[in-house]
Amino acid sequence: MNGIIYKAINLLNNKIYIGKTEKSLEKRKRSHKTSSYTKGIDGAIKKYGFVFFYWEVIDECKIEKLNERESYYIKKLKSHVSEGGYNLTFGGEGVSGWKHDNITKKKISKRTKELWKDLEYRKKIHTIESRKKRSKTVSIISKENFKSPEYKKKHLEAVREFTKSKEFKRKRSKIMNNLYKNSLERKKQGERVSKKWFITSPTGESFVIKNLKKFCKENFINGFHDGLYRVSKGIQDNYKNWKCEKVEGMI
Repeated sequence: MNGIIYKAINLLNNKIYIGKTEKSLEKRKRSHKTSSYTKGIDGAIKKYGFVFFYWEVIDECKIEKLNERESYYIKKLKSHVSEGGYNLTFGGEGVSGWKHDNITKKKISKRTKELWKDLEYRKKIHTIESRKKRSKTVSIISKENFKSPEYKKKHLEAVREFTKSKEFKRKRSKIMNNLYKNSLERKKQGERVSKKWFITSPTGESFVIKNLKKFCKENFINGFHDGLYRVSKGIQDNYKNWKCEKVEGMI
């Protein structure tokens, strides 16, 4: 009797999980979807949504070889949490069927809390080098995944779906609101999105400016912006002998 090794990919961040099962992939997917576990792949499914995960069988072998093949793929595809993946162990027995007793759980919890109070320990865990390493690993995996037309299609569909979600809109709104609380950041953002305009003065002098409203406010009286904007739209030929044209494709 054979079992399978399967791979799950988060389409939003390209993180990978490698699993093994003696059942079908569909049954294993349902198990992950309904799991009450809040760590690793199951926790990620609860956070991002089951629809944003792509699943596939990557190997089939005899049941006695499953542990060995699972470990092999976890290392090969760098899916362990230390390398930016979702696997909490390096495979083998994994977490399947394994449960700590309550005494051991309390000891682990106490030790973890003590370590986390140590600033130096936290710095070691979240060093710039470790973040760069995880980022590089995810980047390599992403490039490999995108070679598959099916994966690429599902990834784009998932991203489009996510950007339509209320969660995404709420997070984006919160980020932008925090950004605009800072007047300097608000000014920088305004400069980034300002369009370029080709201006011709009454004397025939021509020049390109960025941010028409700011230019008019600093050099003319009220009403000049609306006038030049109407000229740029072709509503009128000129405004007080000034001409204005938007530079298309340049931001």
